Amino acid sequence: MKQFRIIMASIAAILIFSSSARAARQGMSVISGTVIEAVTGQPASYATVAVLQLDSTVVTGLAADNKGEWTLSVQPGQYLLRISLIGFKDVTMSLNAKEGSVTLDPIALEEDAQMLEGARLTERQSLVEMKIDKVVMNVSQSAFSQGTTALELLKKAPGVTVDKDGNVKLNGKSVSVWIDGRPSHLDGKSLEAMLRSTEGGSIDKFELMDNPSAKYDASGQGGIINIKTKKNFKAGFSGDLGVNGGGMYFGAIDNAVMKGSAWTNLSYRTDKSHTFVNLYGGLEDTGIAIDNELTFATEAGSLMQDAESLYKNRYQNYNLKIGRDWFIDSKNTIGFIATVPGSEVKMTGFDEGKASSFTTQKLNGTLIDNVESRVNDSDHDTQFSGNLNYTHVFDEARSSEITANIDYYRTAGSTVNRISDMKTFPEPMTETHRIVNTDNTIDIYSAKLDYQSVLWGETMFEAGGKWALSMTDNNMLFTQTESADIHTFFNYREHIGAIYGTLAMQLSPKLSGKIGLRGEYTNTFGDWKSSGEQIHRDFLNVFPTFYLGYVPSQKLMLSASYTRRIDRPRYEQLNPSKTYVDAYTYTVGNPDILPQLSDNFSLSAMIAQRFSISLGGMHSKDLINQDPSYTPDGIKTLTWSNFGTMRMGYVAFGIAALPVTKWLEWTLNLSGIATSSTNKSGDYDSKGMFGNGYTCLTMTLPKDWKVELDAYGSTPMTFGYFKIGGNWASSLAVKKNLLDNRMVLSLDIQDIFRSQRTNIDIDPAAIGGAISYIGQQYYNQKAVIGLSWNFGQAKHVRQRKVGNLEEASRLGGSGNGIGTGTGK
Repeated sequence: MKQFRIIMASIAAILIFSSSARAARQGMSVISGTVIEAVTGQPASYATVAVLQLDSTVVTGLAADNKGEWTLSVQPGQYLLRISLIGFKDVTMSLNAKEGSVTLDPIALEEDAQMLEGARLTERQSLVEMKIDKVVMNVSQSAFSQGTTALELLKKAPGVTVDKDGNVKLNGKSVSVWIDGRPSHLDGKSLEAMLRSTEGGSIDKFELMDNPSAKYDASGQGGIINIKTKKNFKAGFSGDLGVNGGGMYFGAIDNAVMKGSAWTNLSYRTDKSHTFVNLYGGLEDTGIAIDNELTFATEAGSLMQDAESLYKNRYQNYNLKIGRDWFIDSKNTIGFIATVPGSEVKMTGFDEGKASSFTTQKLNGTLIDNVESRVNDSDHDTQFSGNLNYTHVFDEARSSEITANIDYYRTAGSTVNRISDMKTFPEPMTETHRIVNTDNTIDIYSAKLDYQSVLWGETMFEAGGKWALSMTDNNMLFTQTESADIHTFFNYREHIGAIYGTLAMQLSPKLSGKIGLRGEYTNTFGDWKSSGEQIHRDFLNVFPTFYLGYVPSQKLMLSASYTRRIDRPRYEQLNPSKTYVDAYTYTVGNPDILPQLSDNFSLSAMIAQRFSISLGGMHSKDLINQDPSYTPDGIKTLTWSNFGTMRMGYVAFGIAALPVTKWLEWTLNLSGIATSSTNKSGDYDSKGMFGNGYTCLTMTLPKDWKVELDAYGSTPMTFGYFKIGGNWASSLAVKKNLLDNRMVLSLDIQDIFRSQRTNIDIDPAAIGGAISYIGQQYYNQKAVIGLSWNFGQAKHVRQRKVGNLEEASRLGGSGNGIGTGTGK
């Protein structure tokens, strides 16, 4: 309770401070105006209005509403007023801001014919943008966005890795994935299914925030990846639709993998509402060959076990997303979003009905056991998420608004893990069948309230609270030939309540800062009914954040940040059910896992908006990892547990869309990471270093051709007890725009050199001197051809420039900068 009182007192101090600061608004100049189109006289909706010092330093800015109207406040004085909107020429004029209210005459914007001719339906951006507080990857500008999924695009983001279990990491640290500024509530296989069912062309950008502010949930030791989907600003009815298909044959396994999908995104926008519908359906095959070796000493001598498996995963995914916003007036917006993704995953041998795994055991070099296994796994997952949101703007000039969100999320899954073992040696032959049926449901309810306002000058205040309830029910039935059935019931409940407050300040024209404090109270209850074990925990955590930015010139940007984060165990890690990999290997969850806490800091520099370098570190306790063990008869178990502590340091270097020639741009991201881990008992230490990198060459050619060649890779690394080998892969994308960019023809080739593989060694010191090796070869290469068509009124393709004011974005408001308006 002492910690709770500290949090309340700290946030109360911030609230009192913000209240006293309102007096500073006395003597301000309140300026209002309207922006119109010169030719038609119609409102220039969502134009960006910026007030600048006479040396062009940005003071503040906002977006006009859908009627082209705007209001902002500044200290009295002489300024420049700049109005901009994509497709129109910028207007810059002198502004004499006098104390009191000032209403300007309507400002007319002339169409920029040259820009419209050059851009047509698109606006070109750098593939990677480096900002003070985050890295932005504009995937909508990439040729790879055609004919791919969000999962494939995310793997190309700087420092991001996605493993075979759907776990997403940023610079080697686990992260929380958000969608359009809201937590996805997904991880592991559920997250992978959602990303596979999201068409790549619907993604606008990825925002990579390794040290997010106190406003965001503290979950995810590596920060947050926010996936921003495209917003359609065309008036009337518009949208796009597309199809793609392809595959590849592999002679080494005498089989082929296939891929195909179809999608449509529809939008209808008026001055009073915006309705959209997104629909996607797809199928994709992946292949994997696994070599699982184990050698250890027994009383009878050296026992060697070798299991070789070849599996095909077939993913069938669909996604339906419906949303509507009502623009009640210039100060009130209400909306809802409903999403229904689903998936079916089957893992079998490439030849169903035949053995897909072959295991041998040798004692002192003599064969004593030979087992052929047929694996047939299926996983059905249906999800639903709904969001109801309301925004009220108190004062656009101060970006003063309150936003309420109510969310519900549900996933219902059914997994069947079937293994049939035929022992062919020694005779007589025997057959054993094992079936693990698991049914699970997860329900999540949450309510969130956020308030923000510019207090005085250029100081942004934010405060809010959140409550969430998560409920998961798991029912597992294990059956085996000539053995009694095992029934496992495991239920888990989790309540989280959170409050936060932040202040973002422009300390000087070149120096900005942000401080924040977040408190989260967690109450959990786990009921392992089949064993009679119940686990109840409650704890209060405090998460401070600190940020400082210094911009001595337009060519140099420096920043420093610190955050504390938490990683709560995933439901699959808590679930004590077994999942079999082969005849002698299985994984199992652990209801006793504790949350993992991490302290993170970083220092970074950005030069000329093209080059960046950053240094950072992390200290984690109660690291969540798998604990390997084996029995004398060769049964290997991987159990989720709290390993101990881990320390990590990194250095990263980036080049963002560097022009090599007029038609060639180069993007490069490299990072080096050093780790040191100690288990809980203190008798095991591991140290290691590894690096990863991503590079992309973008060629913009005549006649609307675009070609991209990229590659990513990582060196060997150590993580807890595991030593993971290096891997790399390269891809090629070709895009041709047709019919004034209304139609796009694309070719995408994944894993050009068939190089994707991963080797894993378990440290012998962790498993009593045994030698364990797991090799995984992926068969993912595919050539996919796609065709998409955009339709609608091209004249009105103008997106707001909200968020393009770099100086304003340093304040860190919940929008994209100061004065983002109603966000319509």
